[in-house]
Amino acid sequence: LALRLAQQSRTNRKWAVQILTKIADIDMQRLDWRQALRIFEQLRSLQPDDKAARMQLVDINLRLGQFPAALKEIDDFVKITEENQKTKEVIQFLNEIIKENPENIDIRKRLMDAFIRYGHTSKAIQQMDTMADQLLDRGDKRGAIEMVEAIIAMNPPNSNQYRQLLQQIKSD
Repeated sequence: LALRLAQQSRTNRKWAVQILTKIADIDMQRLDWRQALRIFEQLRSLQPDDKAARMQLVDINLRLGQFPAALKEIDDFVKITEENQKTKEVIQFLNEIIKENPENIDIRKRLMDAFIRYGHTSKAIQQMDTMADQLLDRGDKRGAIEMVEAIIAMNPPNSNQYRQLLQQIKSD
């Protein structure tokens, strides 16, 4: 009832957001991921640039195994945030997601791409290096080779070490 009243009131969207946030918290505590997802989607509609709601949407989609939906939430938030020229917030957002999902190469690639777009070459190379290790650990030798070649193409100061690594991977 409170939510319906708040939604009918055009003057105060803030109440609807607060009520939906409380409902979502309750659903999360009950581990009702699907209901929480629906509530966070409503919150996202009301406030597309709300980082906390987007983080929750990514988290819930990943828990539910809905990887394309999680990546879409990430991409949409990054796009909106970049349009508002808040690049620092994009990096924080992606770093927080990586902290929770360090093995997810698709998310790490998005962080790497952001670093490249913002001119943070050394940080992009760090992410690429981590992805190359992850690819090797997964037995994806071709993917690791492509990643190391991409690092070399960026001409880092230690490119000789990456060339040696590339030869080592190819010979194994």
